[in-house]
Amino acid sequence: MINPKTHKQGSPEWVLAKFLEAWKRRAWKQMVDYVRSSWLDIYTEPDKWLKLTFNPELIDARLIQASGRTPAVTEYLVEIEYKAPFAIQKKVVSKIRLYSEMKPFKEVVWGVDPTTIILEVEPIRKDEPEEKEKKAVKKKRKRLKT
Repeated sequence: MINPKTHKQGSPEWVLAKFLEAWKRRAWKQMVDYVRSSWLDIYTEPDKWLKLTFNPELIDARLIQASGRTPAVTEYLVEIEYKAPFAIQKKVVSKIRLYSEMKPFKEVVWGVDPTTIILEVEPIRKDEPEEKEKKAVKKKRKRLKT
């Protein structure tokens, strides 16, 4: 698991680790604390949506690499291992996005976009060029749309 203690409190990595830690404990209301606030505006009961979506038991999560970072958006490739219904264990790689939002007194708060975790991407070897990564993501998204 990604350990929040190894990251600076409030950093995107720390927020991601806390979100995943809450998922592992199945602490749905605590997961809400680490999602982006604009996502919360969409749902009246976000913890129930998170429970339905993240109900599979999280076994492990490993940070593979940061795949992009700007002051507003950070993306990570994360290997997620979970136990799906009927005891099927599965490992996937997800591109997870976190967004920064400005709070009063110029405080920047990062939040996970939980919908990005659902979109799996093909496993990517570190020796492959970035272009192959982009093609794998596009191919997977096309399959999801049909």
